[in-house]
Amino acid sequence: MTPIITVIVGIAVLLILIIRFKVNAFIGLLLVSIGIGLAQGLTFGELVPVIQKGVGSTLGYLALVLGLGAILGGILVDSGAADAISGRIIHLFGKKHLPWAMALTGFIIGIPLFYT
Repeated sequence: MTPIITVIVGIAVLLILIIRFKVNAFIGLLLVSIGIGLAQGLTFGELVPVIQKGVGSTLGYLALVLGLGAILGGILVDSGAADAISGRIIHLFGKKHLPWAMALTGFIIGIPLFYT
């Protein structure tokens, strides 16, 4: 199978695992990456270091973003800014549209956390 078809099939399998069978996304990604590696002719001996390198580089980047985001989130909470923002948005939307107000609050507060 060509690599692109293997990846497309892998993505489809991943979606089925997560949506239909409620498999944890991390476990699903791990299973699909093993399947794609084996389908592309890698042995288990070759596969483990490849997966370790991929997961390690991704988590290394995410750890920095999430860590700095947690610090910024803590500052927002401690300063009262998060309460002020959410209170104002809830007041604007009213209690009838509370889910939309909370979604917008999460968007306004959450997006800047990823600009580190």
